[in-house]
Amino acid sequence: METLKITVDDQQTKELVMRMLHTIKGVNIQERKSAVSPSAATALKELSGIWANRDITLSGLRNKAWRRGSTL
Repeated sequence: METLKITVDDQQTKELVMRMLHTIKGVNIQERKSAVSPSAATALKELSGIWANRDITLSGLRNKAWRRGSTL
């Protein structure tokens, strides 16, 4: 038995390839669901509170970034 991995760009192409493969005798298809990546909003919410109880200001972050950038 041989294994083949196929990657497609969209749902329409996937459905076309699946229909074609189903017509071929001796081809067994095992479909795997791709892992769902968290949305940007979910990822942002996970970072909530990482700077709690720290004295961080926007101007302080800018100054630190400019100092770091000037040494490169």
